[in-house]
Amino acid sequence: MKITVWCVLLCMLATGQRVNAQGKVTEQQKSEYAKGNQDPKFLKGYIDALKADGRTDELNDAVDRYLMVLPLNERYSGENLHYFIEDINSLNAKSFTGIIEHWKDIPLAANQVEEVVKKINDVCKTTFFQTFFQEGDAKGMPTVDCSSLLAALKGSKIPVPETRRRLIEMWQNWREKKVDSMIRAFEQFVIAYANEDKEGALQLDLMLDGVVLGNILNYILEECNFEQCSKMFEVMEHAIEKNGRTGLWDLIGMSRDNFEGKKMMLELGEE
Repeated sequence: MKITVWCVLLCMLATGQRVNAQGKVTEQQKSEYAKGNQDPKFLKGYIDALKADGRTDELNDAVDRYLMVLPLNERYSGENLHYFIEDINSLNAKSFTGIIEHWKDIPLAANQVEEVVKKINDVCKTTFFQTFFQEGDAKGMPTVDCSSLLAALKGSKIPVPETRRRLIEMWQNWREKKVDSMIRAFEQFVIAYANEDKEGALQLDLMLDGVVLGNILNYILEECNFEQCSKMFEVMEHAIEKNGRTGLWDLIGMSRDNFEGKKMMLELGEE
């Protein structure tokens, strides 16, 4: 009998089956979570159970709730920082904006700072990029609201690159259809990108961020009046003259050509 039980256990392990049900999400856990149980110990167990079940799509909300019930001095330390880095994937998560708002009060080592900044960059660029492959309105306007994130960044010393800040600003102004504000943010984006390029500190993704920027520039092109078009052409022309047409500058250069064409059409009264 003992040999038979031992063989069964070995077979279960070999096929990847769990010998016991510890760590699996239970109906009781589901019920308690749905009721809004805020106990840190319960939430920690629920997170571990979700991970054991491979239910990664539910981790953002569970981890966010868990982190936000902890005192600030525990929220982003040790294993909790690992939870944040690994499982928070929404820029509207409270812990996502929270780490930005409370940055000066969170002691982190240099390598941890790099991890957090990279996390913020990654969540922003993937969220923005994925928006273009999700159902939206007829004009493809962005559906993601970054107002809370933008407000948190404006008052924070967190070392998120200036280009990322300006891209978020352009996105939010695009969502609010504020063309003049988009143009001002773009002008500052160009200056920041040139400076970061020289310093070798770029964290923009030329593929994902390039798609986002291209869509933003297309919207400005479609909606701008003569004065706005002239300003965009001026900013782009200066950027290309100074930096050439390689990498992201090539995208800006192609847009510059489009703005030049529209500017000529507006001058001729054809638009």
